[in-house]
Amino acid sequence: MKTYALIKNNLVVEIIPPVADDQGQYVPIDERFTPAFVASMVDVTSFPVEPGVGWSYDGEQFSAPVDPPPVDPQIAIDAKFSRLRAVREEILNRLGGIAGRADRKGDKATADACDVATQSLLDITKDLPADLAEIELTVLARYKAIVSTAATAAPSLISAFAGVDL
Repeated sequence: MKTYALIKNNLVVEIIPPVADDQGQYVPIDERFTPAFVASMVDVTSFPVEPGVGWSYDGEQFSAPVDPPPVDPQIAIDAKFSRLRAVREEILNRLGGIAGRADRKGDKATADACDVATQSLLDITKDLPADLAEIELTVLARYKAIVSTAATAAPSLISAFAGVDL
């Protein structure tokens, strides 16, 4: 049974362990994946130390990653905001659908609760601290308050926030 490292741009991006069929027989790698995909793998079964994700590969040897340089705090903050905007957009789309249905049914309370939740989500990034950890705590506290307020005002709104991870 063999273990493979998937290599992209001279880096290990995935370790692919052996797989057995229902009868416990090893399934060869070329029966599991396309030839083009297999061509980007290296059999690491016989290497004395199995490489891990993030290791480099020079065509012959694997090298463990070195400690990365420190991350510019602004880059981390920008990444957090990018993720937050994507999540917020998903929730806003859901709220828009719920508000539309509520309007068609004449459910003013739910439509109004959608409006409040929408505005609160749009305001979630206003007046934040400068430190990433403090930003995360503040945004999470605001998010929890938005969800709680929305669920209290109109329990059906909880579905807009379901499965969303900040």
